Amino acid sequence: MSTQTLLPATIQRDQNAIIHNDHAQALILQGAAGSGKTSIALHRIAYLLYKNIRTTSSPAIS
Repeated sequence: MSTQTLLPATIQRDQNAIIHNDHAQALILQGAAGSGKTSIALHRIAYLLYKNIRTTSSPAIS
């Protein structure tokens, strides 16, 4: 099984809430080493890009 397959299964409820937070324009992720900050940030970026795919263009992503 690949890491990409396993990662969504390891996301906790509060981490998922951060990824799908539609109310905040900016978020600060704080946590201890190994707490998943980078993974959550990357998932959030992917979620926001997917959610706004019709209004986001390549020049806007730089």
